[in-house]
Amino acid sequence: WAEEGWAIPSDVEIVMDIFSDYNEQVKNIIKATPRDELFKWGIFARAPSENWSSDYSTLLGDAAHPLEPFMGQGASMAIEDGVVISRIISDSGSQNEIIDRYQKARIERAHFVTENSKKAGMRFTGKTPDDYSKEDHKNEEELGLFYYDPSSVEI
Repeated sequence: WAEEGWAIPSDVEIVMDIFSDYNEQVKNIIKATPRDELFKWGIFARAPSENWSSDYSTLLGDAAHPLEPFMGQGASMAIEDGVVISRIISDSGSQNEIIDRYQKARIERAHFVTENSKKAGMRFTGKTPDDYSKEDHKNEEELGLFYYDPSSVEI
């Protein structure tokens, strides 16, 4: 669908069409759902941006690097951005230098987390057990996401 939002009404026929190849238990649950409680909850993925900044402004958090929700890292990334840019502000001269250093310090990590969150989503929303058991997937712990320290990374 084209609309973005958190409360886009749907109807049972659309949902049944999407789940047409699922077993009868799933179909019966869908059919039993009250019609006024069916909504489309989209995940609108964005490609990682190569540039979050202009001469006098920059973005952080989801505005700079929107994440799919499959690793639970959105708020963490925004906090990391805040810590890194505050360190740079206290250590830099010009506004342009601050913006440039911030983006350089964060872009690799942002792309890494964005890409791995996308991979997790592909795995978690697959239609077959094989999709879930793909060996190339690593969880947050295995990726080392919890060991990143924005107060000590190189800026």
